[in-house]
Amino acid sequence: MLLGVEFQQAISVVETIAARTEDRIMYDQRLKAQRDYEWGLDSARQEGLGKGLEKGEADLQQRLRSRDS
Repeated sequence: MLLGVEFQQAISVVETIAARTEDRIMYDQRLKAQRDYEWGLDSARQEGLGKGLEKGEADLQQRLRSRDS
């Protein structure tokens, strides 16, 4: 009977470790997804800023040329 109790305790420990491992995997996956999302937003923001600056510069050059003509 003592072997049965020890076996049940061992199973309980293994189940606890497995649950924590699954929780950690889920946490890591969620964190990675969040970081990927934030990286994507930052990249899009930087790209938009670059395009906006290019357009602003082109518009300014065109105005200056129009004024000089």
